[in-house]
Amino acid sequence: MEQRGFAGLTGQEAQRRLIEQGENRLTTGKSRSAVLMFAGQFKDGMVLILLAATAVSAALGEQGEALAIAAIVLVNALLGFFQEWRCEKTLEALEEMAAPGARVRRDSQEQNIPAAQVVEGDILLFSAGDRIAADAVILEQTALTCDEALLTGESHPVSKQAATGREADGKAAAESMVFMGCNVLTGRGEARVCATGMNTEMGSIAGMLESIEEEPTPLQQRLDQVGRTIGIGCILICAVVAAVGVWRGENPLSMLITGVSLAVAAVPEGLPAIVPISLALAVRRTLRRNALIKRLHAVETLGCATVICSDKTGTLTQNRMSVQAVVTMEGEQKITAGALSPAAECLLQAAAFCNDAKPQSKRVGLLGREQRTFLGEPTEAALLEAAQQAGIRTSDFDRTGEIPFDSQRKRMTVWGNCADGTRRIYAKGAPELLLSRCNRVMTPHGTVALSAEHRRKILAENDALAGRALRVLGFAMRERGASSDPVE
Repeated sequence: MEQRGFAGLTGQEAQRRLIEQGENRLTTGKSRSAVLMFAGQFKDGMVLILLAATAVSAALGEQGEALAIAAIVLVNALLGFFQEWRCEKTLEALEEMAAPGARVRRDSQEQNIPAAQVVEGDILLFSAGDRIAADAVILEQTALTCDEALLTGESHPVSKQAATGREADGKAAAESMVFMGCNVLTGRGEARVCATGMNTEMGSIAGMLESIEEEPTPLQQRLDQVGRTIGIGCILICAVVAAVGVWRGENPLSMLITGVSLAVAAVPEGLPAIVPISLALAVRRTLRRNALIKRLHAVETLGCATVICSDKTGTLTQNRMSVQAVVTMEGEQKITAGALSPAAECLLQAAAFCNDAKPQSKRVGLLGREQRTFLGEPTEAALLEAAQQAGIRTSDFDRTGEIPFDSQRKRMTVWGNCADGTRRIYAKGAPELLLSRCNRVMTPHGTVALSAEHRRKILAENDALAGRALRVLGFAMRERGASSDPVE
């Protein structure tokens, strides 16, 4: 392709579009001020009745009772306010799901800019480990795969291809695009931004979430019903007592005060305090499991659920893979550092060296606990994690060349220099395909010629593992005498 087509915008044009289109941000809905959030805690019917009872008690000279009821109402409001305020601040961190920075080409020069300043028409540059800043059409790519679990819920990497201009809407168009918030697993590429902010696919999801109207929870509905019943009952008590007293010739004002006192006494002052305290304890327990509850009453709503519809990947499962078995001619082995056979150790070396995943640390949970993770395609991340558990270091192999995995070869091959000074070639892929290209096998008695019986046993083990619903990969290695030796 001609480089002049990818020169990108000029700085002046980019600034003009930024003013015209706005920043590349997701809107998380209208945020309420602390004052409005606190005032919103006094909307429940029961709370309004208690406030009325407080005023009446104060007017009748019952200062102690008025202070007690006021304290209960205040505790109820503070519990709800602090829970909602803390959760509101946590949810604002969702904006970090968009890439904090982006590499673009402007004025024919590569630049690093905040993701919020990306505009339509910018040329995005990205490689493995980057997070896409906006929806863009791929102009060129090399072995590019992306993790789009954020949009689709599927953990499998999505292979990408450069746009030809002939794609229709649908799968073909999606394969020639990268999307905001998704991670690049392998390869590199360049793409022209076609949508930013709320116009992106992620923005569409955010817009749908924002349009959801809040409804009172079942507990709130029942408490409102109780509040209305108590309110009507208080009015009836006051009216009946006052009417009976006046009919008997008592002082009307004295009977009115008596009726109001009985009505206030009928109000369950402790109920609005017991309910939020109980819910707050439930929220605390769910918080320990990294579950965020925005409003206290939502805890009770979960208990009312009879059917839960959910996608699988990343929700019921962890959106990650792990190595379940390491099998050699010696049988299945556990991954333990220093306790592996030479064949198993060589297998895990191939898994670590013929691998594009990278280790990284990140903060998880509301408490920011540090967790060791691996960046890359889920299968490769699982292989690297298993290899590191066995004590294998990727620094012991200096990769000098590679042939990436593709749908035709169905294998990945790398070659380079090992820490012991040897030159080696490592490959991974479909076991049956690798087996057809091998002539030797590692056994408990050393490396021997690969016989028909060996092939039969390996294929039978492959079928057995597949029958356990496991994804099976094969690994191969050979010494490379000189740099001029063929790798295939």
